[in-house]
Amino acid sequence: MATQGDYRARFAAAMNANDKKRESEKELLFESFIGNATGNSKAGKQQLFDDINNQYFGGKCPWAATKVPGGLTETADGRVTMGTFSKGSLKSLYKYFSSNQGATDTLLNLGRDDNAIGAGEIMMAYLVENLTIGGGSSDVDLHLWNDKFSKIVSGGYCELKESNLSKGWLANWRTGAKHQGINSTYVPQLTAIYDAVKFSIPEINPETKAGKILTDKGGWINEWGTVGGKRFKHIENLTKEDIDLQSSKDRDFKIGPGEAGNIVAKYNGEFLGNIGDAKTIEAIKNIIKTSGSTIKTFAQIQSEVIAAVGAISTPFLFIESKNGKVVNFHYYPSLPGDTSQIQIHSITQGKFKYKIKPNKV
Repeated sequence: MATQGDYRARFAAAMNANDKKRESEKELLFESFIGNATGNSKAGKQQLFDDINNQYFGGKCPWAATKVPGGLTETADGRVTMGTFSKGSLKSLYKYFSSNQGATDTLLNLGRDDNAIGAGEIMMAYLVENLTIGGGSSDVDLHLWNDKFSKIVSGGYCELKESNLSKGWLANWRTGAKHQGINSTYVPQLTAIYDAVKFSIPEINPETKAGKILTDKGGWINEWGTVGGKRFKHIENLTKEDIDLQSSKDRDFKIGPGEAGNIVAKYNGEFLGNIGDAKTIEAIKNIIKTSGSTIKTFAQIQSEVIAAVGAISTPFLFIESKNGKVVNFHYYPSLPGDTSQIQIHSITQGKFKYKIKPNKV
């Protein structure tokens, strides 16, 4: 005879099976959303539109009876088409979204937990009929197509980022695929600052308990945290003179026998000369003196990073959000190359994150 405990176990197992089934169905649904949003097919976009309406909006577009602002082209079912990405067209689109805040916020959060796309991408693909998203391997997030979906229109590329406003900056976001070379070039230069001064600053000295903790899990290499945080604060304000002064004065010279019983010196495989020769001693002094001189400061590195970011002419649309709700749109024809407008926010997984001054549509 089954006990009460048996019934509870069976009930729990059944509930667990139902939860897994629902989760599986949800995953399949989102896979179909992404597939239809990334394909350059009018039929696929129609399927995406219909599926979201049926799943979230009772079978009807919430904007079906809403007046479309100027700068957008109205369709028969509540969607719009866009001719190009510009501040004017995106201002009109933001106004259109804002006419139904609840539906907009629902759309914003579709796909938020999916690593293949970002928050807001499904939202844009749902309401703009001729817009598709790039997906995880694409160089750019958003594409605008002609009416036959046969080619992308002029000015029809744009990156999309979601960000919160923090202390006057849209913060904590990464750039697109076209900017990835910046990470591999400049993150190691920051590590070089740490390597140069680590034995002169007790808080970051890897031979101390506190300093060793900061090296855990890729610290100082791939993981730096936020500018001003526990790692950055020790190096971000160092001047060139500070770095030269605090660079370790210990160098690995090789001393060995030479010809005619002389003692000779080498450094990094380069022959310096007879250790008794004044020219050799002078060469050794110069090596010790200038070893830190090639190390850039954080300020220098940041300026070069931001200049490199600004040199890539990709438009960016930022969806400003707060607590999962859309607050505003911000548009940049290309990212600024000036640290007064954009700065490094943090480094995680070997990649820069940034913060930028707002530019509302």
